[in-house]
Amino acid sequence: SYSGSVSATFTVAAALTVTQTDRTATAGEATPDQADAAVVVWAWDAAAMASASAFSAATGYPLVAVSNIGLTTEQLSQLGTWGTKTVYVVGGLDACCQTVVGQLQQAGAECRQVAGANAAETSTALAGATQAWGKVAVVANPEYPALAVAAGAFAGAGRAPLVYTNPDGTLSAQAQEMLQSFDQVILAGDLFQIDATAQAALEHAARVSGNGDAGTSLALASYAQQAGWYQA
Repeated sequence: SYSGSVSATFTVAAALTVTQTDRTATAGEATPDQADAAVVVWAWDAAAMASASAFSAATGYPLVAVSNIGLTTEQLSQLGTWGTKTVYVVGGLDACCQTVVGQLQQAGAECRQVAGANAAETSTALAGATQAWGKVAVVANPEYPALAVAAGAFAGAGRAPLVYTNPDGTLSAQAQEMLQSFDQVILAGDLFQIDATAQAALEHAARVSGNGDAGTSLALASYAQQAGWYQA
């Protein structure tokens, strides 16, 4: 559908070449030299892992995941090397928690158990366990584990606590009261995941969601990028 020609003058800049030496971090490079406090959580509890990861990011305390048989000899040795004096034991099975607490007490560390009757209560208790948070809080539904993990990374980037709804997507009175102290609350999920009453109960709430868990995780990443939470 076109004929004729167009002429223009342009300059081709020198090609940009970026080189980066391939390398793998050693265990020593991947861990801190010292850690006065650490966070221990049961590895198979996705909801607890997600909220604990946000807590770890805000406080700077390393996150250690344990199996249902408790801390390994290597993990206990590493905590000793760090000089860890205080350990937050988050959620998990009662038997697992008791095993971990016993191991830590025997090693001379102070244990602070952070757990409630359910994921929502545990997340609220964890949010109140430090003053290291920023001005934003994040809310998610623990019944959607994949989205909870994405919300945990999102919350950690913004130094925000990850607070869970009840399974039906509503917020407990305790969670509502605690969230009122933040300048903004991000609801990570659609109306099926976080009920409209949860948003109505909060003065500065904004919902971030997309098409399914994949779409919502992308929307969260885009929001964090625009807010400057992620490094380039």
